Amino acid sequence: MRVFILDSTLHDGAQSSTVSFSLDDKLAIARRLDDFGIDYIDAGWPAVDPRDRVFFERARDLKLKHARLTAFGYIDNDASIQVLLEAGTPVVCLSSECRGLNADRIAIFKRHGREVIFNAEDFFDAYQSSPELALRTLDTARDAGADVICLCDTSGGMLTSRIARICAAVRKRFPQTVLGIHAHNDGDLAVANSIAAVEQGFTHVQGCFNGYGERCGCANLSSILPNLELKAGCTTVGRERLEHLNSLARFLSETANLPLREDLPYVGSRAEAEYVGNTQRKVVNRMPDRLPSPARRELLEKIRRKEEEGYDLAAADGTFELLAREASDPNARPFSVLSYEVMTNRKESHAEVTLEAGDAVLNGSATAAGPVNALDLALRQALATLYASVEKVKLVDYRLRVLESFHGTDAKCRALIQWSDGEKSWTTAGISDNIIEASWLALVDAVHLEIMRARAAHAIPAPVADYSWAV
Repeated sequence: MRVFILDSTLHDGAQSSTVSFSLDDKLAIARRLDDFGIDYIDAGWPAVDPRDRVFFERARDLKLKHARLTAFGYIDNDASIQVLLEAGTPVVCLSSECRGLNADRIAIFKRHGREVIFNAEDFFDAYQSSPELALRTLDTARDAGADVICLCDTSGGMLTSRIARICAAVRKRFPQTVLGIHAHNDGDLAVANSIAAVEQGFTHVQGCFNGYGERCGCANLSSILPNLELKAGCTTVGRERLEHLNSLARFLSETANLPLREDLPYVGSRAEAEYVGNTQRKVVNRMPDRLPSPARRELLEKIRRKEEEGYDLAAADGTFELLAREASDPNARPFSVLSYEVMTNRKESHAEVTLEAGDAVLNGSATAAGPVNALDLALRQALATLYASVEKVKLVDYRLRVLESFHGTDAKCRALIQWSDGEKSWTTAGISDNIIEASWLALVDAVHLEIMRARAAHAIPAPVADYSWAV
């Protein structure tokens, strides 16, 4: 049985008090979800959050290959209808409580050619109070043309046996309708409740990866997908894509700047499931085809050491690419760092760097508002004469995480920096017990990678002359 998946990480997941996604974060997440094979991406509530309106404007250029972008809104709110239409998504997710429904509002979106998912809020609680009233709400949504009717356990407190019984009754009443489930996790039953609905013939499941969401979170798609694919005999994203589940879960945790729970089923570091795959197997698959066996073994050993230090190369794709390029050519690094220094006070920071590139010694210095910015400018200044392409690389996002939470201010930190050259983006990482050092390592990796890419594309020779005067 084919089960269609709606991911709400960008909507419900972002309502958690511990999660805050930037606009670029949301665009990057949408691309990753699309690549993973998710059917619907609920990307936000444009009538309430102006940032979501901007996202939907930008998202028109996403060119998703599979996923259908979805905008959320309450059907009882007249003001939100026009905003939802202006969002321009092919799908709208309309929500309403089970106490009467204005069918005309669903019909508006159908007349505009939109696919409509109707979310019946608090359906299971409403059904227990008044089954016929709750079912009449679903009748109205179906008759108005809703393409999917999704039952919501909004309070997250319904027992699985009751979910199964009610879903069976709804399936019997609506044999030809696409039915869905949206379960919250306040009772720690959201995954079980979602699977119980599928076992009653429901073919649409909503949730968030890693179980993100308000209060106790939403149904965890990181668990639901492998359970449905591997144990229930259903098809969701396809078994071959489950190999990338661990990578996706870690990418989302890094983007949310939250540690991935070690005991999270299927994707946590303690999970022992061979079908989820492991880092080394994924790394081998991503290595350059012509990389000789000794170099492959050396690269795997470097990756093992990096991960022992605390690097997560599933999230730091730029750092991984740099390691792979170095494995292909051990002398590929275009420069080495002789020294760097940064001095900072309340108003400004000053940085000086000294590099060696071939026989050249390069110096740079800069003053900026903060230490990372000052180091960035000084590094670019030192390299500008030799490698003009470094000027294209811009810092897009910066995250810092403490890796040893019980060590206090001397804890090891990981800096994760997202970069862009205007066409593509990548992420590099640095780890140190010195925040400045961690940031510097991520900065140097990004510049190294850009120069190595430029060399490969344009056959730029390595420097041999002395350019130490060019500061």
